[in-house]
Amino acid sequence: MDVFKKNCRNNSKETYVRHYKRVKEVLGWRKLNRLNLVVMQDALNGLRTDNERKNTKKILVDMLEKAAASDLIYKNVAKQLITEYTKEEKKKRRVLTVEETRIFLEEAQNTSYYPLFVVALETGMRIGEFSGLQWEDKNNEKQEDIADMEQYKEEFIEFMVESDVLKFGEFTLKSGRKSPFFMNAGAYVTGSQLKRLGEYYAKAIHDNYGEDFDVLFGPAYKGIPLSVATVIAFYGLYGKEIRYCSNRKEIKDHGDVGILLGSKITDKDRVVIIEDVTTSGKSIEETFPILKEQGDVEIVGLMVSLNRMEKGKGGEKSALDEIRETYGFPTAAIVTMEDVVERLYNKECHGRVVIDDKLKAAIDEYFQIYGVK
Repeated sequence: MDVFKKNCRNNSKETYVRHYKRVKEVLGWRKLNRLNLVVMQDALNGLRTDNERKNTKKILVDMLEKAAASDLIYKNVAKQLITEYTKEEKKKRRVLTVEETRIFLEEAQNTSYYPLFVVALETGMRIGEFSGLQWEDKNNEKQEDIADMEQYKEEFIEFMVESDVLKFGEFTLKSGRKSPFFMNAGAYVTGSQLKRLGEYYAKAIHDNYGEDFDVLFGPAYKGIPLSVATVIAFYGLYGKEIRYCSNRKEIKDHGDVGILLGSKITDKDRVVIIEDVTTSGKSIEETFPILKEQGDVEIVGLMVSLNRMEKGKGGEKSALDEIRETYGFPTAAIVTMEDVVERLYNKECHGRVVIDDKLKAAIDEYFQIYGVK
């Protein structure tokens, strides 16, 4: 436990060591080829809480993944470890509305914590990331994190163009608007495309909502392959089993009856919703009641691949902001149209300039009418 990756934060090191020490006495002396599933499960069973088991499993999965990559072991069996036994009561989260956030900042303005609140709200950093910051991070690791995120966004934009999913021209949307750009997730059709798409979604969901959820729900129809590809990728990347679920357009009255496809949703389940793009929020309007009808279900958040950054049904805020305020759960996107324009305007992508001056003018004109301020 004395070797860490370059620029690893002290806070991360301490967390890693703390979780490892929980099972060091039982597992630390064993050879890699003796770390079978039974031995590791016994070690986890001896821990006090589900949360301790989850965090320790992450460490074991990470360590054995590197061992498997180096051909020191055949398979990473730590991914199969069971961590939930007590079904501890999870605290429900509620997102502050825009108005509540404004009031909170006004009240905090004259306190010494005000700058910290602003940084947390502006960056979206999680508690562990925020509390682990050091003064020297402001010009070092934070810049590296931002650079990594920008590269991640650029790669996804290039992937959408390469897959012919993000198109430019003249399109009539369901809302009747004439748009100079259009995104069609149905164009992801090959195995390699769906594999990469699932990984992009899994990383974005992990960065925004973590691993503490049970079900990934994809509204029919496009949400079905999105949810399936993403739960597969989530297991591959993080070793966490997430169940997929979708709704049927019509209730099935024979065989596997009901409105749901895939996993059932039950009391206390925590659910992340996944969609390709949200223009008006209509699909959430249809599926939110379905989810709530399944029992005491908590919606952790919504993840879409592209935020179109245009007015929703209310005519002032974006569809994602309207959803967040209406239903009280967070919303996020892998990239925004602002990111897309910044990456593609007068810059080559796969050997061609996708957004030239003429198309940029059309996009600007569209956002003058329908864009959010």
